[in-house]
Amino acid sequence: MKFRIPRKKKKKIGNFLCYPKAKDGSSLMASPKDNQEDYTAYKQGILEDPFHKSKTEREKDSIEWNKKYKTPIEITDEELLVAVNHVFASEYRENAYRVLKMAKNHQVAVTDYHTFVNAYKLNDSLIGCMSVDSAEENLKRSKPRDKNS
Repeated sequence: MKFRIPRKKKKKIGNFLCYPKAKDGSSLMASPKDNQEDYTAYKQGILEDPFHKSKTEREKDSIEWNKKYKTPIEITDEELLVAVNHVFASEYRENAYRVLKMAKNHQVAVTDYHTFVNAYKLNDSLIGCMSVDSAEENLKRSKPRDKNS
């Protein structure tokens, strides 16, 4: 006989649940809506949502990210040019260098500049590219946003 659970219980079960991580870091996906064994594990509280984090975990991750990427580091314009040449393709280098040079002295975009420099030092090109996009948007603002808006 096919495994079925009542409709109302089925709605309460999350869409993406996993078994706890193994020693190697991998995790099995579970489907408690369709599988009896997975449903039993769900009822016992074994399954977990990989995307759900508590407020303290999110705050801890945010603090770690800020320590890692937002630490103010100043580099010379020549070093900045080398970093931009290393991270970006040739058609984007000129614009990225111009944006970062302007962000270095801008009251809002300076954090994006620091993020780029730290990402380059950590060999994290993706974060570096995103920080240049963010700096470009922040350069359009003349003053910082209010915390209330």
